[in-house]
Amino acid sequence: MKTKLDNSLTIVEVPGNYPYRERGDADTRSPETNKKTCTLCGTCANVCPTACIMVNDTVETNKEECTACTACVKYCTTGARHWENDK
Repeated sequence: MKTKLDNSLTIVEVPGNYPYRERGDADTRSPETNKKTCTLCGTCANVCPTACIMVNDTVETNKEECTACTACVKYCTTGARHWENDK
């Protein structure tokens, strides 16, 4: 039985970072807020899965915690949340 199993095993190759290469810094961009159209309603903060958006007198985003899921952009009722190049 052991011989039968040894003959049926194959090497599995998984694509990835092989041979290992050092990766650069992670992209820390996050959506921005147009202050002219933002009503400070807090929808962006409520839909953010990482809770990295704080709404007080302005909208602040913790770029280190943002996963760029774009939920805040999708659900912004005034379109104030956008990516830097999507203005």
